[in-house]
Amino acid sequence: MREGTAGIRAISSAAAWKGKIRISFESYGEPIDTMNVRMMEPVRPYRKPKKQSAQTATGVWLRFRNDSHLPITFSTDSSYLDRVGKCGYKAGTGKFFEGLCDGTEVSIRYGIQDADGKSIPWGFDFGAISMLPPGASVVFSVMRDHLENGRSLRILYKYQKVGEKRKLEDYGSEHWVYFKSSDLPR
Repeated sequence: MREGTAGIRAISSAAAWKGKIRISFESYGEPIDTMNVRMMEPVRPYRKPKKQSAQTATGVWLRFRNDSHLPITFSTDSSYLDRVGKCGYKAGTGKFFEGLCDGTEVSIRYGIQDADGKSIPWGFDFGAISMLPPGASVVFSVMRDHLENGRSLRILYKYQKVGEKRKLEDYGSEHWVYFKSSDLPR
């Protein structure tokens, strides 16, 4: 197959997956303190924070879900290693690729946009790349004020596919998924 044809096929396939990667509201509560995040964090399941009301919450917890049939990669503030090696993606070839477990609590690197769509500077210049298998989700927090005044947040992700060297590699172009302040329950 010619390279150009493969690229067109990847783009049309990715377009068919629109809506398969999404962010949904989980709860209001105390956010993760990103100033205390280490370069390597242990894998741990989401622990629902002490309940706070929408008016008093300092943070918002969101779920990032992959309902496509391919794994995706995205940026996190830390590396998350599953010491048991039980979570990940088993390719059609039988090869297993380690990834995040369903329901893992992570610190995702996200961007913030104002109501006009302009980027607001936020975050760090370093981090890691994490892989989310098909059918899995992770939970992360954002500071409440990042979703005020019509702001939205966005996460960049890339689909992955096993390449000729039997490694996961980018498939198609990168995509953004958004969560808007209007998506919050009142």
